[in-house]
Amino acid sequence: MPALRDFVLFQIAWFAAVLGGAMGLGFAASCPAVALAGYHLVQNHKRIERELGLLAAIVLVGLLAENILIHFGAILYTGMKPGDVLPPVWIGAL
Repeated sequence: MPALRDFVLFQIAWFAAVLGGAMGLGFAASCPAVALAGYHLVQNHKRIERELGLLAAIVLVGLLAENILIHFGAILYTGMKPGDVLPPVWIGAL
């Protein structure tokens, strides 16, 4: 059941981030995803170094992919202006 619990919690965090981002809440929209990542790290505290490395790699790859999409104009988030190079904080949290 832990996998089902994690799936449901991720869906809730994802929905909260997307809804909050669409409403222009930025930082507040990222809080559920950050809290879920923290919860995951606490649950896996015996493998904390491995989990932190994996989390850092995922964040870097995700931000790189988002930056590429933004650079080529394939995606523009609410509140972004043309020329912005970084995605909103709530996308980085996801």
